[in-house]
Amino acid sequence: MRDDPFLVFQPDEILLRAIDRMLRLFGERVLLRTVTETQLALEGSNAWAALVIDVDGGSGFDILKEARKRGCSSRALLIAGAVDETCSRQALALDASIALRTFQPATLTTFVAKLHPLPSPESSVDRWVSRYGLTPTESEILIAAANGGTHIQIAHDRMISPRTLQKHVENLLRKTQDDTLAAAAARVLRETLRSATT
Repeated sequence: MRDDPFLVFQPDEILLRAIDRMLRLFGERVLLRTVTETQLALEGSNAWAALVIDVDGGSGFDILKEARKRGCSSRALLIAGAVDETCSRQALALDASIALRTFQPATLTTFVAKLHPLPSPESSVDRWVSRYGLTPTESEILIAAANGGTHIQIAHDRMISPRTLQKHVENLLRKTQDDTLAAAAARVLRETLRSATT
């Protein structure tokens, strides 16, 4: 667990709860739904593990600009309904990562893992090999996904077709009973974090 809390600005109650569930393992969270609450929280402290800010409607960009002016150097993840060139430029100018509102849990887990590098997920995947009976190929795919690899990158790196990769992923998911490779990777990262903090 981290000492500094995560600041989360998300007007959408359902998405705020989902982000809260994903971040719970990583430390304390300050969950805010209004611009005014968020500005007050940022005025009170620059000590945040990270900022997770919704930027739809533009107010999230203003919040982060103001935080940067006040000297807040915390990593930031901006959440947007759509990402265009203007949005990307603003995120880059504010030294922030950006994710689509429909992001997978692994997106947030990977973002948080970059704040405090974790041990390799290999030890967790090794436990999964015995727990779920994963093949060497399935475990390598899971490690690649936990390290942030996309389906296309993993297929390319393994020099296999996307269809062959999909067959391996389907077998892996059948064994682990996860819905997606990203969900399995997020679970591996959470397990890796748990073992690193105990």
